[in-house]
Amino acid sequence: MAHSVTQFRFIREIAGRQVWVGVGDDVDQVILLEEGGWSGLLAMVLARPEERWTEELDVSPDGETRSFVALPHTDEVDDFLWQLIDALIDIRYQHPTMTQLPLALTKLEAAELKRVLGAPVA
Repeated sequence: MAHSVTQFRFIREIAGRQVWVGVGDDVDQVILLEEGGWSGLLAMVLARPEERWTEELDVSPDGETRSFVALPHTDEVDDFLWQLIDALIDIRYQHPTMTQLPLALTKLEAAELKRVLGAPVA
C-alpha cells in the first residue's frame, strides 16, 4: 500500500539528521527520520520493513528535497520509545561524575535564592 505524509512539523536535528512528525493519509501520526546514519538504524529498530517507507520531502528553506524513513507512530512503537527513553535516562544518570542538573543563575537570582534558603548573602 502506498503511503504519503500530508502535513509535517520539525522536531529537532540530532547529530546532523532531522527528525519530523507528520500526519499520514492512513495513520494518525508518522515519525520521519532523515535517512542514513543513526536515524536509519533507529527506524530499523522501531518498525519492521513492511511498516516503514521512504518519503521525499521539501523541508529545507532553499527548497532542497530530503529523504526520510517514515513509520507509523503505533502503540507498539510508542511502547518501545518509552522503554528506550527510560534506558537512556538511566544510562545518563548513572554516570558517576557528570553534572545532572546544571544550574545557571544571574548574580541577582543567586542572591535571591540564598536569601530564600536562609544562606548568608555577600
